[in-house]
Amino acid sequence: MSITSPLPITVNGATTANYTSWVWAGSLLNLTTSNVYLTNGTMFAPSVGNESIIVSSPISMGITWTPYYLVNITSEYPVRVNGTLTREYSAYVRAGSTIVVRADPVAKYLGLVIMHPNATSLTIVVNKPVRLFIAYTPNYTNLLLLMFLIALALAVALMRGAWAMARTGARRFSYRNVGWVVTAVNTRRACGAGVSR
Repeated sequence: MSITSPLPITVNGATTANYTSWVWAGSLLNLTTSNVYLTNGTMFAPSVGNESIIVSSPISMGITWTPYYLVNITSEYPVRVNGTLTREYSAYVRAGSTIVVRADPVAKYLGLVIMHPNATSLTIVVNKPVRLFIAYTPNYTNLLLLMFLIALALAVALMRGAWAMARTGARRFSYRNVGWVVTAVNTRRACGAGVSR
C-alpha cells in the first residue's frame, strides 16, 4: 500500500506525507485530507477527500493539490462581482479563474453630485492573492452648474428691480421739475402783471 502526497495527510489517525506499508488483505484504511491554508492567502485543496479504503490488492495512490487564492474586493458603494451586487467580496478562488468587476457611477443629492469609481470594469485572472479597493471621487459639475444658474437668475432679478426703481425715480424727478418750472412761470407772469398796472 502506497500513498504519496506533497502535503500532509492522515492515514489511520497518523499524519504523514508518504505512506508505504504492507497490510493484510481486507484491512481498512481511513484516509483523511483537508484544505491547507498558508498565511499569504493561498489555499491548497486535495484531489482526494476523506475515504475509507478496503485493501483487496496492491494500491498506489498519488494525491495532488490545487492552489486557490484569497480574493478580497471591497468598495464604498455596491459593485458587481461576477454579476453579483456586493460591497464586500471575499473568497478563495481557484488559480486561473477569472473575476469580472463592474462599478457604475453613483448619483447623490438628486444627481447634483456624481461619485465616479477609480475603475469601472476590471477583468482579473487570479494567479495570486488579490486585494482590491474600489474608491469613489465626487464630481461637483452639476452642483456648480445649478449654483451658477441660481446666481445668474438672482443677478438678473436684481438688475431688473434696480432698473425698474431707476425708471420710477427718474419719472418722479421729472414731474417735480416740471411742476417747479410751471409754478415759477406763473409766478413771474403774476408779478409782471402787477407791475404794468
